[in-house]
This record gives sequence, structure tokens and C-alpha cells, in this order.
Amino acid sequence: MRNTLLLLFLMASGSFLFMGDFAKSPSLSSHSEVNQVSESLGEFSNSNYCIGVKIHVVKHSDGTEAFATPNNNQIIDNLNRTYNQHGIFFYLESTNTINNTALVDLTRNEFITLIRNDNDAGSLNYYVVNTLWDDKLGEAEGIPNNSLAIRRSEIYSIISVHEVGHCLNLHHTFHGTSAGERDSACIEAKDGSNCQICGDYVCDTPADAQVGFTNGYTPDLTNFMNTNRRDLDHFTPGQVDRMRMALNSNIRVTPYVNSGCSIVNTQISAPNEMCKGVNYTFNLQSRPAGSTLTWEYPSNVGLISQSGSQAVFRLNTYTGSTLKIIARLQVQGTTYYIQKNIKQNQVPSTSLITLESFQNAPLYTNQFNTVTARYDGDIDGGVLGYVWEWVVPSSSIQSQGSSYSYIKVKPNFTYNTSIYIKTRATNGCGTGQYKGKWFPVEYRSGRGRGGIDY
Repeated sequence: MRNTLLLLFLMASGSFLFMGDFAKSPSLSSHSEVNQVSESLGEFSNSNYCIGVKIHVVKHSDGTEAFATPNNNQIIDNLNRTYNQHGIFFYLESTNTINNTALVDLTRNEFITLIRNDNDAGSLNYYVVNTLWDDKLGEAEGIPNNSLAIRRSEIYSIISVHEVGHCLNLHHTFHGTSAGERDSACIEAKDGSNCQICGDYVCDTPADAQVGFTNGYTPDLTNFMNTNRRDLDHFTPGQVDRMRMALNSNIRVTPYVNSGCSIVNTQISAPNEMCKGVNYTFNLQSRPAGSTLTWEYPSNVGLISQSGSQAVFRLNTYTGSTLKIIARLQVQGTTYYIQKNIKQNQVPSTSLITLESFQNAPLYTNQFNTVTARYDGDIDGGVLGYVWEWVVPSSSIQSQGSSYSYIKVKPNFTYNTSIYIKTRATNGCGTGQYKGKWFPVEYRSGRGRGGIDY
């Protein structure tokens, strides 16, 4: 997203409806909102936000159960497993029962009646019913807002994650663009050029007209705010920014943010990168008193030792993917997942270096010729984080700098020959071995090829 704050007064409501493997956009009820779009969170990007959840369970009018009693801790755990990695934490604030048979199987007309029942402005109100109208699985009161209703069969599923996303100011990824969900929003351009003011107002979620990968659309079908399938698994950074901005400053959301909860300052102190074969110390800072700590880590990482809030890990096998080290905390019956994302690294591998000349042509005397080292297929233009060292005999050299993986070479010969050029790379893990190659040299009495350097 770009550095812009826009005030958009929109009509919005969030709901989830599956029809087999496909979703149908519901009609939207009227709710205005202040939409804030920003590229980054600035001063509150590292903050943790705690949200107290009040779970309301609908029973029959005589107080008997209309369905099996929900496991409240499991509801909270399902949310925490998804949201904690983004610095958003949920805990059980309180519970409530609503004895009203008419609300067990909820109709559209009864929705407002339900969410006004014992609603706590200082909590995220989570109403559990048996069914909703039109086979809906969940319905959020507005975007953003503090209330949702959910079918009892979906309280431990991605539907719960999705509906809370609406409460935290996220629209469907196809909002405004799909013909069934236009309300007052405009259609997002396929190239995203109007992403700040149209669609779902998030610039790293592609435009989605709910037509799949046709007509130039490339939708994010596994995003939590899509509704087309069950294997939803992620929010984008832009969506996380939008939720956290709402938690920081949106008047509909801030009342249920608890700045004094026990987990609000807890974080993992550790390096951002792990080199293969090196031990690294991880410290869990501001750990709540009386909490139980368990570390979770990938199979290619070894736990060397653990003491108190500290653990030592080693990267045993390099796989290239981002490592997720999680401190799982049990705090007064609630489980939290404090996550640290770590970049894997290793000493540069000689086998991944390929040397080449421009268009694989010979090196010509009396002119500068470009020689390039590709690392795993990429040319380092000063951004990959390597320092390159070259050995080139009997030649003049021009270099952009040590962080660039290419140089210009002018052989100093008066006859045809070959020279052996070698290079090696260094990164934060160490220095690799040299990789070399013989390059043919062709003598030219003057500047070759019309005086052009290659």
C-alpha cells in the first residue's frame, strides 16, 4: 500500500456462505466505516494487541441445551493459532447464555436482536447459534465492529477466523469487484492501480471478480477473506496492516483492545537469520508469571538446550524456506503462540555459482568484456547480500563494487589465448570456495566489434 490516508464512507457487512465448493456473495446491510489505507504501521508496527472475547451461547427458553456446549478454550485457541503470529492475541473475557428458543436457528430479521443481547462494548462479542438463515455459516455485524454470529458447527474452523477478520476491518477479497458484492464500492482494476480506493482497499490482495483465473484475473483463492473453498490459510501483509491500524485507532475496534493483558509485551528476542551448523540463543522476553512454556520448531532445526525462558537452537539442514520458531505459552488456561520468523542461510555454495561472458562470446583484447557470476541463477546487482571477490590474471578490471556479481575485464594480450577467472562469495555465514572457469581470449588489434564494450 502507499503512504496515504483516505476517508471512505462505505456500506459493509461481513458474512460467510458456502454452497458446495463455491461461495455466493450475500447482500450487504448498511454500516458506514472510516477506511484507513497505509503502507506501513510505523510506530505501532511492533505492538501486540489483546482482545477479550465474550462468548454467548444460545439455549432454549427453558435453559436446556440446543446443541453441545462449546469448548470455549478451543474457540480461543483456534483464533490464536492464526492471529498470534501477527501480534493479535485473544483471551476469554467472559461467557453468557441466552435462553431464547427463537434465536437458536437464527433468521435475518433476528440477527440484530441477537447481537444486542447482553452485548459488551468492551469485548468482541461471539454469538454461537445452531444455524443461520440461507445456510450461512457466519455473519459479522459490520466492518469493522464488535459482534458476530456463527453456526455452532464452525466455531473451531476457518469460518471463525474469517468472521473475526471482518470485525477487524477486513472485507472479502472480491469486495466491490464481484457483481454480487458491489454496495457502494468500486471495481478494483485488474492491475491494482486503484487498489487504495476500490475493491477490498488492500493493495497486496489481487483483484477478484469471482470468475477464477479468467479474463485477466489472478485471485488469491486461499486467503482467509475469500469464501470459495475450505483450504484458506493466510492473510497478506497488507491485510495485517489494516487490522492492526483498526486496533490502534478505529473507534469501533479500540474499545475492545486490552492494553494491560499479560501477553501484551511478550516477544522472542533472537537473530533474524540462522546459519547452518551454528548455535543461536532465543529469549522469551516479558514472559507472564506462572506461564508454562513449550518451544515448537521445524524438523530441520535442533533444540540444543533449554532453561527457563531461554532456548538454544541450531539449523541442521538448509532448506531455504522461512523458519518459524514458536514459543507456546499456557497462561491461565489460554494458549498463546509467540512466533519468530527466521531467514535460513548458509555459507555460499560453489555448486550454485555459474560463470559466463556476455552472450558466451570470447573475451576480446583492447576492450572491456562483461563477466558475470550467477548465484542459483540470479545476478547479484548489490541486493542479495553477498560480497564478491574476483581473481583475474593479466587483465584490467572495472567493477561496480564488491556487492555486484559481475565485472568488466580487458585482457592484456597480443595473441589468442585463454585465461582462468575465478570468484567466490561471502555472506553472514562465511566465505565459500572459489568457482573458476577458462575463458577464451581473442586478440583484436583495435577495439573489437565497432568499439563497443560487452
